[in-house]
Amino acid sequence: IMPNNEATVAADAGSGKLPVNQVALKAAWEPIDRAKPDDWREWLKRLSVQLLKSSPSHTLRACANLAEVYPPLARDLFNAAFVSCWTELYDQYQEELVRAISTALASPTLPPEITQTLLNLAEFMEHDDKVLPIPIATLGGYAMKCRAYAKALHYKELEVLSDPSVQTIEELIRINNSLQQPDVSIGILTHAHQVHNLELKEEWYIELERWEDALAAFERKAQEQPDSFDVTLGRMRCLHALGEWESLAQLAQQNWTRATHDMRRKIAPLAAAASWGLGQWESMDAYISVLKHDSADRAWFRSILSIHRGQFHKAQSHINKARDLLDTELTTLVGESYNRAYDAVVRIQMLSELEEIISYKEATAGGNNERRALIQKTWMKRLKGCKRDVDVWQRILKVRALVVTPRENTEMWVKFANLCRKSGRLGLAEKTLNSLLGDEHAASMGGPAMSGPPQVIYAHLKYQWATGAREETLAFLRDFTAKLSADLGIHPEGEQAANAEVVNSGRKAEYTRLLARCHYKLGEWQGAMQEDWGSVSLPQFLGIDDGKTDHSGMQDIIPDILRSYLLATSLDPTWYKAWHAWALANSEVVSHFAKSQGEQDPTKPQAYSVHLVPAVQGELYRSRDYSPTVCADRCCF
Repeated sequence: IMPNNEATVAADAGSGKLPVNQVALKAAWEPIDRAKPDDWREWLKRLSVQLLKSSPSHTLRACANLAEVYPPLARDLFNAAFVSCWTELYDQYQEELVRAISTALASPTLPPEITQTLLNLAEFMEHDDKVLPIPIATLGGYAMKCRAYAKALHYKELEVLSDPSVQTIEELIRINNSLQQPDVSIGILTHAHQVHNLELKEEWYIELERWEDALAAFERKAQEQPDSFDVTLGRMRCLHALGEWESLAQLAQQNWTRATHDMRRKIAPLAAAASWGLGQWESMDAYISVLKHDSADRAWFRSILSIHRGQFHKAQSHINKARDLLDTELTTLVGESYNRAYDAVVRIQMLSELEEIISYKEATAGGNNERRALIQKTWMKRLKGCKRDVDVWQRILKVRALVVTPRENTEMWVKFANLCRKSGRLGLAEKTLNSLLGDEHAASMGGPAMSGPPQVIYAHLKYQWATGAREETLAFLRDFTAKLSADLGIHPEGEQAANAEVVNSGRKAEYTRLLARCHYKLGEWQGAMQEDWGSVSLPQFLGIDDGKTDHSGMQDIIPDILRSYLLATSLDPTWYKAWHAWALANSEVVSHFAKSQGEQDPTKPQAYSVHLVPAVQGELYRSRDYSPTVCADRCCF
C-alpha cells in the first residue's frame, strides 16, 4: 500500500491533534446529482475514506490508506471518524454537513443500507452527547421508512414526551405492534386516556387487535355518522376478524348499491369472505368481479370458487397466478425478517393447501381413503407448527373447511377454540364451540343438560370458566367428570363395567387422558376458588385439631385438591403437568405448615411423610422424566 501525502502525516504520531482538511471534507460530502443508488454508495464510500484522511486522531488517520483499498474498514470506522472531525469543524461547515446528510436521507433513491448507516451515525452521536441538529420527528420518519423499528421507537417516545398528540400516540402504538409488543401498546393506550385525557380512537383498538372493543367503538360512531364510509369499512373489518359472517354479509349488501366503484373495491374482499363463509357462492362471484384483475385477492377468491364448482384445472391456473403475484412481496419481506414476512408466508401456504384440497376431492371421488387420511394428518401436524395466532389459524381452518367440516375434524377446531379463549377472543371461542355441538346442543350449553362430544364439552367448560361463571362451571365439571368416570368404568372404590359404547368406539385411551385433564382442572380451579388453601390444609388433612384454626368450609376442599392432582397422575402417568402440579401442591402445604408451626411440633414428621416425600418424588423424578426442558419452577422448588 503506497501512502499518500495526507496519511503520511500520521507517521509522526505526536501528542497534539492533527489539522482537519475541512475543504476536502466539504468536497466529499456534497451530494451533487446523485440520482442512482450506486451513486449514493460511491458517495458514502468517498466520504468515509475522506473522514479518515482528515481525522485529527493519529490512530484513525493511520487507517486511511488501508480503508481506501478495503471498504469494510472504512464502514466500520465511519462513526468514530465522523465524531472526531465533527468537533473540529467550523459552525458553517457543520450546518452544511447536516444539510448534506438531510438531503441524502430525503432522497427517494437512497438505498436502505445507507439510510441505516446514517441513522446509526445519528444514534452514535447521541450516545456521545453530540446530537446532530436534525429534528427527532424527521429521524423517526426515516427509521420507519427503512423499517428500523427499534430506532423509530426511540425517536417516537421522545416525540411523545414533548407532544402527546393523537397522531404521535397512534404512531407509537403502531411501532410497538411492529416490534410485537402488544402489552406495551395497551399500556400506552391506558396512559393516554388517563393522563392526557385523549379520546380513544377506533383505529387504536384495531392496531391492538382488540376487535370487540373496536367494533363497539365503531358502532357508537356509526350512530353519530351513519353515512361515513370509513366507519362502515371499520365495522366490516371488525366483523371479518370476529368471524361474524352473517352480520358482515348484511352490512355489505346494505352499502353495496350506494358505494362508488373505489369503495366497492375496498368492500369486495371482506364481502367475498363473508359470502364464502356462508356458502353464498353466487354473491361471492359478484363481489370478486369488482376486484382488480391483477390483484392477488381476485386470483385467491377465484381459485376457491373454481374448487367449489369442481373446475380443478381452472383453479390451478388461479393458484399459480396468485402465487406469482405474491412472489415479489414475499421476496422483499423475507429479506427484512421472517416475522414481518409471516403473513405472506401463510398466504403462500394456503395456496399450497388449496392444491392439496384438489387432491383431497379427487381422492374422495376415487374412494382413496388412505390418501385422504394422510392429507388430514399432514394438516394437523402443519397447524401445530403454525404461529399461535387466532387470525392465522382462522384463515387456515376456513380453507380446510372446503372439504372437512368442523364436526369431521373436531380436534383441530377444539384447539382453535382454546386458542381463541387464551387470546381473549371469547366471542369467537363460543361461536366455534357451538358449531361443533350443533343446533340441537347449543341451546343447552349453559345448563347441566349439556351433551355432545366429551372433548368439546370440556373445552366449553374452560370457556365458561374464562367468562367468570366459576362456581357454576366447577359444579358442571364435577358432574361431567363423574359421568365420564362412570362411562370408562373408573371409580375411586374400584373398577366397574365400562360403557359398551365407549369400549366399542376404540377411544377409551383418548377419553382416559381427557379424564386426567378433568381431574387436573378440578384441582386447579378449586385452588383458585380458595386463596392460600395450603396454609390451613395440613392439620385437617392429618386429622389433627389444634383448637386454633377454623376449618369451616374447608373440610372437603383441601383433600379434594390433592386427590384431584393424584388422580390426574394415575390416569396419565406420562403427563408432566399433572406430576408438576401434584408436587407443587404438596410443597405449598409443607411450606405454609413450616411457617405456622413451631420447631418442636409433633406433627412435623407426619407432614414430611404425607406431603414432602410425594412432592420430591413428583417433581424431581416424574416431572423431570417427562419434561426435561421445563426447569424454571423446578429451580424454585
